[in-house]
Amino acid sequence: MVIAVPQFHLLVVGWINIVLTLVTLVVEIGAFAHCLVQRSDSFPAIGTFSKGLWLALIGGTTLFALLGLGTVEVFSAPVQGSAYSGMLSLLIVTVALIYLLDIRPAVRDVAGGRGPW
Repeated sequence: MVIAVPQFHLLVVGWINIVLTLVTLVVEIGAFAHCLVQRSDSFPAIGTFSKGLWLALIGGTTLFALLGLGTVEVFSAPVQGSAYSGMLSLLIVTVALIYLLDIRPAVRDVAGGRGPW
């Protein structure tokens, strides 16, 4: 009975890591898709990085998140030591959140504010 408790704990932590990874990927892909369909001249108009640099930043972190998805371990012991845990996952999702919460509204205002995007 004592041996079952750590295994259950690792299983729960592993599934939580998988869910957080998938949520991170959805946010990253959504930010990349939005940046991809915006006009290039909107970005210098709001005084931020160019569209290409934002695409490179978001695309790079999305690729990194996809690589991290393969390192999430559900059934083995070193869950907290995986390459995708801790500060790295926080940095990955931060780039997309900065774009979605700061750049996206400004680009939308410059473009006229039409549509759901």
